[in-house]
Amino acid sequence: MSLRPSLKFASKVAGALVIAGAMLTGSYAVANHPLGAPDGYWVTIDDDGTTKKSILKIFTYRDKIYGKVDALLQKPQDTLCKNCKGDLKCKPVKGMLIMSGLQWDSDKQRWSQGRILDPEKGKRYWISIGYKDGTKGQVIDAKGSLDRNGFIGRRQEWQWCTKSCRADLVKTVTETGADNSGC
Repeated sequence: MSLRPSLKFASKVAGALVIAGAMLTGSYAVANHPLGAPDGYWVTIDDDGTTKKSILKIFTYRDKIYGKVDALLQKPQDTLCKNCKGDLKCKPVKGMLIMSGLQWDSDKQRWSQGRILDPEKGKRYWISIGYKDGTKGQVIDAKGSLDRNGFIGRRQEWQWCTKSCRADLVKTVTETGADNSGC
């Protein structure tokens, strides 16, 4: 009599438990805020409060919040990160993971302790994000700072963008023509 079939069954059960556990912990981050995690498309607004700079796709992975550039709204889509350092130097900004590692902070009612890259300057900053009061989850208050505690920095508002909003904005973008000299 062989024990081999029972080991296969046990490994399948263990695998199913791991997947179920991952699904439960993935939903835990969403459950921490009454409106859930900010997963989806967001239009980043420049410091002037009116200029739409990019579309950021925010997603949750292993209870942390991440964001990557879905589209550039003020520059051609083939723009490279000339000022970035290391392995990001001269890589396309579109598709780049620029925000990472934000965790829910129930005391502050924000996701914090994350990092964000400013592709124009090539510098990384600390970031915290939270839904702006009174907007029913339609606006994110994003605070980038030089220090971990957020004392020295600046704020931006990011607006929720539906699939139709995204489609309308993407129609207006320039695909090629970036000045990538220096890369």
